Amino acid sequence: MVGLLELAANHGVEAVLAERLEALLAAGELPDLEQLQNEFAPRQAQCPDVAVDMPTAALYDTLLGEEASV
Repeated sequence: MVGLLELAANHGVEAVLAERLEALLAAGELPDLEQLQNEFAPRQAQCPDVAVDMPTAALYDTLLGEEASV
């Protein structure tokens, strides 16, 4: 029971978890904490690797030189 409360409160799934629990209890089934955690707990996002090529400082000097001559 405490695990269900923790799952609902810490992951912001109170409403959907309540609906799921009502459906389980109406079907005469007991909730399985591990299954519900797998269903409702957030998963780690997979972020792509991003490579950024930093230009040399001399490039900025060139741009500033063009700005000054305009």
